[in-house]
Amino acid sequence: MPAKATRTRGRKALSQPHGLCYDHGMLMNEEVGIDRPRRRSAKGEAKRQAIVESAAELIYDRGVVAASVAELIAIAAISKSQLYNYFESKDDLVQAVVRYQAGRVLGWHGMLLAEVDDFAGLLRWRDSVVELAVEAVARGGCPLGSLASELANRSEGGARALREVFARWLDIIEAAFARIRDKGLLDPASEPRQLAVLLLSAFQGGLVLAKTARSIDLFATALDAAIAQIRLGRGYVPDPAPRSVLQH
Repeated sequence: MPAKATRTRGRKALSQPHGLCYDHGMLMNEEVGIDRPRRRSAKGEAKRQAIVESAAELIYDRGVVAASVAELIAIAAISKSQLYNYFESKDDLVQAVVRYQAGRVLGWHGMLLAEVDDFAGLLRWRDSVVELAVEAVARGGCPLGSLASELANRSEGGARALREVFARWLDIIEAAFARIRDKGLLDPASEPRQLAVLLLSAFQGGLVLAKTARSIDLFATALDAAIAQIRLGRGYVPDPAPRSVLQH
C-alpha cells in the first residue's frame, strides 16, 4: 500500500515551520555559499537583503527565466539603478538567491537532522518534511531543487553555487547516518555518504512526482521506501569491484 502523508506511526513530528523545507523567519536567513557580498552599511545590507527576499519569492513562484527584472523592480519598490547598485547582473542576483535559499533550507534541515542518531529520529524528520511538503506540492517544489533544474545548464555561477549547496546538504545527512552507524544500527561497513545520496535523491525525486501528480502521498512513499531499504539492508556496503557507470 502507498504510504500516507498523514501517518505519524504514533510519534510526534518535530516542530513545524510553515512553508517548504524551512521556516520563513527562523535560523539561517543569511546567505551561505561562495563569493559573499562586500561589506556595506547596516541600511545598505538591509536593502540588499530585502531585494534578495523579493527575488527569491518571485523566482520560486515564476522560475528564473520567467521572472523579469521589471517585475522584481515593481515588487521590491526600487529603481533599476538601485538594483544594479547591489547586483552586477541578473545572474549575480540569482546567485544571491541561491545562497539565501540555501541558508533557509540547510538551516532548517540541519537543525532537525542534528538530533538524529537512530531510526526513530530519522522517522521524526520524515514526518516533519512530509508535513512541510504540502505547500511545496501546491507551489514550486523544493526551492533548491527548482533552482537546480533551471540553472544546471544555464548559469555557470548559479550551478557552481548549487553544487556546493547540495554537497553541504549531503554532509548534513551523512553526519546523521554516521551517528546511526556508530550506535550499531547500521552495518559497520556501510557508507554514510552513499546513504545520504539515496535519501536526498528520494526527497527530491519524490517531491517532483508529488508536485506533478498533486499527491503528497507519492513524496511520503519515496521517503518511506528509501528509509525501509536502508533499514532492512542495514546500510549501503560498497561493491569491492564497482562497475563503471558506462557499463551495461
